[in-house]
This record gives sequence, C-alpha cells and structure tokens, in this order.
Amino acid sequence: MLTPGARLGPYEVGALLGAGGMGEVYRAHDTKLARDVAIKVLPPALASDEDRLARFAREARVLASLNHPHIAQIYGLEESGGVTALVLELIEGETLAARLRRGALAVGEALGIARQIADALDAAHERGVVHRDLKPANIVMSADDGVKVLDFGLAKAATAGQPGGVELGDLTHSPTAIGPTIAGVLLGTAPYMSPEQARGRVVDKRADIWAFGCVLYEMLTGRRAFGGETTTEAVAAILEREPDWRALPAAAPPHVARLLRRCLEKDPKRRLRDIGDVFAELDAPAVAVSPPTEASSRGSRAALAALAAALVIAIAALAWTTAKRPAPVARPVQFTFGPADDTQLEVGTPLPSPDGSRVAFVARSTDGQRAVWVRDIASPTARRLPETDGVGGAGFSPIFWSPDGRWLGFFAQGKVKKVSLAGGPALTICSTENLLGGTWNADNVIVFAPVNRSVLRKVSAAGGTPEPITVLSAERKENSHRWPRFLPDGRHFLFTARSDVIQNNIVYVGSLDSKEVKPIVAAQSNAAYAAGYLLFTREGTLMAQRFDPATLSLSGEATAVAPRVAHNPTGSNSAFAVSDDGSVLAYQAGVRPLSRLTWFDRSGKQSAAVGAETNIMDVRLSPDGKTAAVVVPDPDSGNRDIWLVDLGTGAMTRFTSNPANDWQMVWSPDSRRLAWASDRNGRSTIYVKTIDGGEETLLLRVADRGAFPKDWSHDGSILTINLDSTNGIPTMHALRLTGDRTTFPIGAGSAERENEAMLSRDGKVVAFQSRQSGVDEVYVAGFPNGARRRVSTAGGGAPRWSADNRELFYVAPDGWIMSVPVKTTEPIEPGVPVRVIRPCGGIQIGAGAYAYDVAGDAARFLAICASPSSNPSSITIALDWSAALR
Repeated sequence: MLTPGARLGPYEVGALLGAGGMGEVYRAHDTKLARDVAIKVLPPALASDEDRLARFAREARVLASLNHPHIAQIYGLEESGGVTALVLELIEGETLAARLRRGALAVGEALGIARQIADALDAAHERGVVHRDLKPANIVMSADDGVKVLDFGLAKAATAGQPGGVELGDLTHSPTAIGPTIAGVLLGTAPYMSPEQARGRVVDKRADIWAFGCVLYEMLTGRRAFGGETTTEAVAAILEREPDWRALPAAAPPHVARLLRRCLEKDPKRRLRDIGDVFAELDAPAVAVSPPTEASSRGSRAALAALAAALVIAIAALAWTTAKRPAPVARPVQFTFGPADDTQLEVGTPLPSPDGSRVAFVARSTDGQRAVWVRDIASPTARRLPETDGVGGAGFSPIFWSPDGRWLGFFAQGKVKKVSLAGGPALTICSTENLLGGTWNADNVIVFAPVNRSVLRKVSAAGGTPEPITVLSAERKENSHRWPRFLPDGRHFLFTARSDVIQNNIVYVGSLDSKEVKPIVAAQSNAAYAAGYLLFTREGTLMAQRFDPATLSLSGEATAVAPRVAHNPTGSNSAFAVSDDGSVLAYQAGVRPLSRLTWFDRSGKQSAAVGAETNIMDVRLSPDGKTAAVVVPDPDSGNRDIWLVDLGTGAMTRFTSNPANDWQMVWSPDSRRLAWASDRNGRSTIYVKTIDGGEETLLLRVADRGAFPKDWSHDGSILTINLDSTNGIPTMHALRLTGDRTTFPIGAGSAERENEAMLSRDGKVVAFQSRQSGVDEVYVAGFPNGARRRVSTAGGGAPRWSADNRELFYVAPDGWIMSVPVKTTEPIEPGVPVRVIRPCGGIQIGAGAYAYDVAGDAARFLAICASPSSNPSSITIALDWSAALR
C-alpha cells in the first residue's frame, strides 16, 4: 500500500480512493503537468505476479485506444520502484450508484444520462471493445453534468474472426468477481450480467446492451431489474425471471418500455444488436393517444362482440385438440452429487453407462487408495467396486464401460482389466504403460491408448496381444493418439491426435477396417457422439455441434452446453462423458489446478511454502540446494515449460519458452546446467543449457524413439535416460557425455516397464522402478548391469538417494515416503523399508517421480502440495441435455 506523499515517477501520491481485486486506486498529483490524476496500482504482494502485470498492460492498451468525452481517459503506464500503475483521468463527481441510493431519477434526467452512456458504449464497440462490467458504480456524473463511463479494465479488443467479441475467462481476477469460471472467476457484477455471461459463455457487445438496459431500468424505477439478497438469487432471477415491468413510472413513454424489453431479452439472438439503435429509440417521439369518439366506441363494441364469438370457437377447438396433443417436450434437468464420506473425488471423467442408468467415477479414500465407484442415477448413494483398488493413470479416463453395461474396464498396476458389476475378480485383458482412454464395442473389441507418444491399439475384451491401428503423422508433428470413443456402428471411432503444434490438435474419425483417418474438428479435447451431436470442449466450455455418423460430417454452428468443465489442454482432454443413448451427460466442473512447493522435515512438520502458488507439475532440487527446477503448463495451450525457483527468495524465472513441451529435467552435479526432454523435434529429444541463459544445445536424438533424461552421475560423465520402445514401453539406458556419446542399456532388465534410473553418489548402484513383478516396485542393481535386488515390499516408485549413499527413499502406493538403508558395495543388501512422512496428504505414484525431491542432507523433503481448491467437489449430471439445443 502506498502512503500519502510517496512518489511514483513524477506523481505524488495522495489519498486512497478505493481498492478491488485488480488493484488499489489513489488520488495523485502530476508534478510535471500540474494536474490531479488517479493512479491504479497492484498491491505490493502481487507486484511480482507476471499475470497481473500483463493484465495491467492489456488494460492500458485497451483504454488508450478509446478517446471519447464520455469515457474516462488513460494518461500512461508508469513503472517505478517495483510498482506498476495506470495513470488515469481523475473524475470529480458522484457515481450513479450513489445517486440511486436516494431513489429513482426523473424520466427526462434518466434518458439524458442513458444517451451519454450509450454514446460511450457505441464508441467503444466501434473499436471492438466490450466493457463487460457496466453498472452504476462505473458511471460518474461529473461536476459539469456530463457522464463518464469508468473501468474498461474488464474489456478486451475483439479477436480475429470474432467481431466485437470477447471470450470470458481471459482475466483471473476482477474487482467484481463473483465465483468460479473457466479460468478462475466469473467476470461481471451479478445484478447486471447478461444470461450468457452468468452461464460463463462467450460474450460480445450484446452483454453491454443487456447491462445498459439494467442501468436504465434502475434509473427509472429506483430498483434493480434483477434483485436478490445473494449472488445466487440474482443470477437465478437473470436466468429465470422477467423484471417487474409494472414498476416503470407512468411518465415513461411507451417506446422506452419497448426499448427496455429489447435490451433485456434473455436470448442474445433476439436482443437489440447494436447500441447505436438506442439513440433512435430514445429520441422517438411519444405517440399521442386521442380519446375515443362515439363512432369509434360503437366500432369497438362490434369488434369486441366478434372477438368474443371467435374466442368461443377457439376454446371449443382447444378442447377437441387437447387429447390429440403430443407428449410434452423434454426439458433439461440437472443435479450434482459429491463422493461418499471420507473420500475425495479424483480429477477425472465421470462415465455414464451406455443406457444412462448409472454413472461410474474414481474417488480416493483417506488412506490414499483410489477405486472405482458406481452410482445409480436414481439412487442417493454410490458403491465402491471391489477389485478396483489402485485404478488410475495420467489421464482423465482410466475407466470405460462394456456396451451392455455389465462390465467396467479400467487401468491399474500396469494392466488393462475388467470387472463385472455383479461381482467376482478383476480379469486382466493386457499389459500397458498407461491408459489414455478406452472404448468397447458390441463385437468385444477394445480400442485403447496405451501411453503418451504412441498410437491407438485394439485388443479382444477376452484378452490378448494389442495391435496398433493408427499411425502418427510426422508431417503434423503428432506425438500421440488418445481418447478413443466408438461411434454407433461399432467400426468407426473418434479419437484425438495430440501434436507439438497447437493447431494440429485435432479430433479424427478412425476405423477398425483401415488406417485412413478423417479430420473432424480442431480441439485440445476428447470427443463423444450422442443424440445427433458431437461433444467436445473449447477453453473449458463444453460444446455441441450437429454430426452425422453416416457421412462423418459436421453441420451448423457449435453451441455451448456447459461452462467451466474441467479441461486439461496439456493432455487434450476434458472431464465429460455422455451415455450412448444420449440421455445422460456427466461432467466435473473445472477447478484451477494450483499448488506450491512446500518443505517438510523428517518428523512431517511443514515449514513455509516456497514461491508463488501456481500449477506446478514437476520439481527437481539442484545439488547445491539453492534452486528448484519446476514444470509449469500454460493455462491456455497446455504447453509445459521449465521455470527456476530461488529457494531463498521464492522468485520464479522462466528457463524455457519453446512452443513445445519442455519437461523431465535433470541437474548437472555442479548445479550450473539442466538437461531436459523436449517435444520440439517430434519424438522427445534431450537438450541441455546453462541456467545463466546460455544457448540450448541438442544433446540426444534417437530416430523413432523418445528420449528422456533421468539422472546425472556425480562425476558428470553419465546421463541415465529412458528410451521409448516401439510399443511405448520405456527401457533404461545411459548416455556417455564424453567421447563418442554413445548410449547403452542398463539394469539388465526384463521386458516390462522400467523407469526412473537414479545413480548413487559413488556411481556404483542404480535404483529404478520396474513392473517385473506385475506392479511397480523399486529395485537396486550394480551399475551398469549387475544383479538386481528388490527394495520395496508392497509397491513403490520414484526412488531418490541421500547424498551419503546410505539411504534410498521411494514413494509407497499409499503416498508415504519410505526410507531403506542400502549398502552400495558388493554384495548389495537393501534393508527393511520404514515410513518417513506422508506430505501433502500423500504422493501418488503416478505423479510421484517428480512430485517430491530430497535435500542433500536428507533432513528435509520438498514436495508439490495441491491447493484444497484444486480438488473437484462434485459431479454434475444433466438429463435430456440436448433438449436445450433443439
């Protein structure tokens, strides 16, 4: 907070005028031009937030483009002493909100103010700028009786292809935020939001026309058009009720009432389309009404008699046709439900059964165990399916239904399995690295995505060896095919191709009978077909577009079905699914995935968090303990980049910025360089760069195989890596960093998945994660290919060495960090694992490889702890959802 008398460049700060989510506003004096101004600054605690600073810069550009007598002006953008501020015109006068607290305005005064507001909006709309938060508090009646519209800070210039349009969710906070949306908040003030804005949908200038109508109504009546004691009540009124038109004053001309009805039309397609048309309506003369003459009265009586006769006939006709009237049109019904007590929903796709009678989902118990739960749509409770413990994966869809709804397929312990809802053991279908979506047809063929950086495969539901059925396109830089979903014919299926190029993330139709594919729509999303529509997401909004499964073609425009659906652009998927018969749609509402780095000591005591709260995915500590490398995805594109966190100050600095995924980083032993995996060349390759900003150097590229760094030997001569095999299963290798830089296999492993090769400090032993036993376990072996010994006893992964070579840590399935004494001299003898701590409520093995790291002295652990707000709290069920689209 600034203090009076402080200097910000040439501006001398005066009194605080107000504060909101986007900043504090002060009165100030321009010492150069000798004028008073308003300056809007970020609070000091947020001044280092790059997103906030970017929003300030955007606000400056938008305001600077508007030059109009009824729009408050911007004079500049000032940066001084770590403070960034907008310098604004200081408007002296009373806000319309303050004036309205004294009651309604006279009709003539209200219409005069309305003309000036409309003039300001018209000028803004012509520049492609939408206010989006027009309300009486943002309208000032200055001392010379002129009107000024303030705070176009929520506005955004129209994007190409969307004339006059703005998309909700481009800011994460606003002074008038009321609740969650696509990117964190719903922008606008509840009583003045248009219905489409309240639903979190894409808005354009018609949202301003609605708000204008609300303001004019309030000026004329002294009451809000859509009131309520709470935000929820106000939004409900906007969506469901009409204003009280009887409250309009008798002196209001009929054409003004007509204008208000056109502005406050709930359907934006029927609403007044241009604020410029307001002038014609406001300036239209009132139509005089003459008293009736005797002749006209006689004519009126005759007309009334005829009307009465016609009414009798109409009533009779209505009675006759009532029995023949078709059944009422189905209307959408929506409800939500939460998980059972003592469980937490996993971020993932709730899955309706093919006939819509049930919904399956994944939840986690307090002991960290994940399982599949099933709830009948008509039941208030859900039941846990036995034999599904450990269900999970890196994606939103670790489960899928059989076409008859009697079985559920799921992924657990490196296997695709199935379990009968009637009971019995879970049966293994095949082995796989992961499950990025599965689908099951009436011929008992299952199509599934086995792992990132691989193609779709098919396998018999009775079990067998999976066969590849798609081919990655090198031209489009595709790195995986995922999220398959059969179409009604059971031969064609939808799937999403994920590419390093955002524009090449496309939903396709594939076929069991051919490797030819047909592009359908560009989207970083899974897709599903039901009730004549293709469903997919765009920026967190669930969309529906007419789709013909016979011709495999779209028609018409995509229409929003639900806002704020959980969306992971990094994985090109969203948490929604629909029953095959189209009757039930299920989804999770989007939550902003926020987390922080947090230190824990060996007693489990948590110390202060480090750095900003953001979406942190991976963490690796530098050997000198001064810096943490983390992975943060872009919230829009999903592109992952590496950032460096100063563990002393908490400051975050971007390390990579290529428009491809950069992740899985490894520190050099001198803490001066990072090696990392990057998708920029198609299949993952390894780059290296110094942390002080040197040039990026390609370290390793292997034809037709992805390469990922895992650990750097203490003497600097060896980099352990994983190479994807042709079927997507990783194998452990090492790269010589001297001489000819050749690679060689290590671990003398099995044919099962092996990963996370970590070298002891003396370089004699390698610890790693393997599915040799059928589930993930931690092993140690002499480096490079000595005899292996199993370390974990009941599952485990993500091994980490202490600096003194005496202790090995790993993550158990229940989220505990375990400690094992290990002697690195022959014969290698691991001891008995013991629990150390369970940070952040438990670390999941699937994410555990990079969800924590160990300080060099092994006295502390740095973990990624998710914010409680990042956990989904409920599942939404929409019945007859397509009725709203007809």
